[in-house]
Amino acid sequence: MDNLRAQRRLRSNTQSTSPTILVPETPLPAATADQPTATPHRANSTRSRSRPAHATERNELQHLRARRAVLTTTLEESTAHVSRLQLRNRLQNQEILRERAVAARATAERNEAVAGREREVAVAVAEARGLAEGRGRAVWKLGVLLGGLVVGVVVYGGWCYVNQASFRYIRGVEERRYGL
Repeated sequence: MDNLRAQRRLRSNTQSTSPTILVPETPLPAATADQPTATPHRANSTRSRSRPAHATERNELQHLRARRAVLTTTLEESTAHVSRLQLRNRLQNQEILRERAVAARATAERNEAVAGREREVAVAVAEARGLAEGRGRAVWKLGVLLGGLVVGVVVYGGWCYVNQASFRYIRGVEERRYGL
């Protein structure tokens, strides 16, 4: 009865689960006059001699079927376990990929922010250089203007000195000529 339940359970499990490898039912070798169907250690025991040969074959067959059912169940369980491990591994890999994507996104955002700051600094430096160059030009222009003014004042002063000297000369000439 236990074997029938195991076989029914096996059939219901195999229909609902993924395909599994089943152990084929192997036929027992035919009994010959020289070789009994029971295993050698049972052939020598008194217990197996007292039973008829067909009972031993039936027990062997039931034992083999039960063993096959146990092996099939074990195989299904191990297959299910392997499937669970593969699924867990796949989920872990997906989680790792998600974490890497988040890290890459954060790195890209950080790099973008740094590049933005560097652009702002470059613009500020360019403006400062432009202002400095503008100031430099303004200072140079003021220097030229002041230099021109100084030259103008010096020229005017020289003209005035020469003019005054010429007036003195003319006055001296007149004083001498007219006796003033």
